[in-house]
Order: sequence, then structure tokens, then C-alpha cells
Amino acid sequence: MTSKTTFQTRHASIARSRPFLAALAGLATLAAAGCGEGLTGNDDVQQVAGDVRAAGAQPDAASTIAFEKLSDDVSSRTSTKTRTLIRTAAGYQSFFGHAPPAGVDFSHEWVMFYAAGTEPTGGYEASFTALLRAGSSLIAITQLVSPGALCVEPQLVTAPYALIKFPAQPGTSAQFYKSDSVLDCAPGMCAATKCPTGMECDPTTGKCMCGPVCAIYCEYGNVQDVNGCPTCTCNPPPSDPCATVKCAAGTHCDAGKCTPDAVSCGGFTGKPCPGIGKCVDNPNDSCDPNAGGADCPGICSCVQYVLCTTDSRFDGSPSVCACVPLK
Repeated sequence: MTSKTTFQTRHASIARSRPFLAALAGLATLAAAGCGEGLTGNDDVQQVAGDVRAAGAQPDAASTIAFEKLSDDVSSRTSTKTRTLIRTAAGYQSFFGHAPPAGVDFSHEWVMFYAAGTEPTGGYEASFTALLRAGSSLIAITQLVSPGALCVEPQLVTAPYALIKFPAQPGTSAQFYKSDSVLDCAPGMCAATKCPTGMECDPTTGKCMCGPVCAIYCEYGNVQDVNGCPTCTCNPPPSDPCATVKCAAGTHCDAGKCTPDAVSCGGFTGKPCPGIGKCVDNPNDSCDPNAGGADCPGICSCVQYVLCTTDSRFDGSPSVCACVPLK
């Protein structure tokens, strides 16, 4: 639990470019800092708002404290840059507005939370790189890795954060320092690609592609911008679903779909149906053969089917109702 470790890093390139300052020049300096610069709160929760000083070399006399990452809904606290020590379940409830995760036992564990605030793009990563104890000082070092100028990241606002638990350290007060870095991305496929507004360069192909779309469902599709990319606006429903539908001869558009035309039959002339079609009452007229309308005209319906030979098929349209040769 207290074995010495070196500071962890995210990438080797970050370690080579890390600008450590002498904020932790020695144990005497740490002890003199007392409760930690800018620290506010009470026995349950202590917090530093805003920025902190950069970390220097790890003091030899400090012991390393093992910690574990936690997962929880902390979105209510991620938009403001803060570093927070939470010692009790009541403090957790008060700070986040809900009970701590089941995996945290405040009878022998504490929690730390680091929110880096809002950032304009993706590619930012917040973490704790080290947790140390030097006498009565509990020293936490946070890190925010920022994407370099050549990195291709999603163009959306993010709020990176880190949440950890560790063995309780009675008799200590928190001190927070930072060890921030910039991730250098090598020139890639998008180095010389300039995309129109609203589009992004695909780093694997070097070609411009449409950016992310709002998570909304549009029944009739999204309105497209000048680049042909979908926007966050939905197309209105069409006023006439058959306006752009072209149907073959003998069929007509009904609710946007092509359906066979009705074939008239019966009436005064007793017109028969083609094939084996049967003349049935037309439900769309006012004439009812069961209510005095003996000569009501009807429509043909293929209500009977026959077996066709292997070189033919049954055509069930009202104008045919018979086996026809295969094409």
C-alpha cells in the first residue's frame, strides 16, 4: 500500500515534454504548505477551485498511496474546474446530490474528484497521476492531457474528469498540484486537407466527411446543408405522398404506394371479370346490392386461385386473374 512508485504517464512523448516546476522541491516545502493553497470546506469535503501550481520532483520522504478509478454519474460537477477531497458518505451525498457507489466504504476509504472544466473539443483526458503522503500532507497530482495542434478531434464541447478512491488517511489535509501535458500528434493524412465548414477530415483516408449529427430521429430525413451533410433540422412531412411516385400502367398511387387499378363489372350490362375473377360489391360507392340495389356495378377481385404450369405464374391483379407465361 505504501511502496514507492514513479509518476505514471499516458504516453512516452508526454513524459519527454513534461514541464515540471519546483513546486515540490522538498518535504519541508510541502509541510509548510499546511492545509493546501486555496483549500476550502470542512471535515467532510475539502475543495480547491480553479487552477493550482505545477508539480516538481517527488520528495524522497513521501510514501505512495495506491488508488482505484471509480465510475459514477458526476455530470452535475464536471463543468467547473475543481479538485475535491471527500472523506464521508454524507459529504459525497452533499457534493454530488446522490449516495456514493456501492463499491466505496467510507469507514476506511476516501474519494477524490478532479474536474478539468469544459473544453472546446474532444481529445482531452483528465486523471490522477500520483497520490502521496508526507507527514500530515496528502498530496494529489492531477493531469490534463490536451490535444496538440496536429491532432484531429471531434468538434464538440467536453468536460473531462477523474474520480478515484483510496485508503483513508486520518490526520492529513489535501494539497493539489498539476502535471499537465500536450499530446503531440504526428502529421497524418489530414495535414494538407482543408474541409468546408461543418465537415471533418477522416484521419484514415484524408478525405472530408460529414461531422456528427444531432441524436434525433427524423421520419422524413434530415435537412442537408450546402455540402450535402445532414443537419439537426428534420424535413417536414410531404404534403402529397404520391407527388413523386410514378406507377406503371394499370396501377395507381395510394398513400405513396402503387396498387392495381380497380376493374368494374356487373351492373346493368352484367360485365364479367377477366380470368377467374369474381365480381364483388364496390365498398366505395353508395349502391348496396343487399339494400335494393340489384343492378349495382361491382369491382373484380381475384378471390380464387388455380395451379399454374411450371412455365407460368398466377397474376392476381384485378385486370388479369389468370395464369400468365413466365418472362
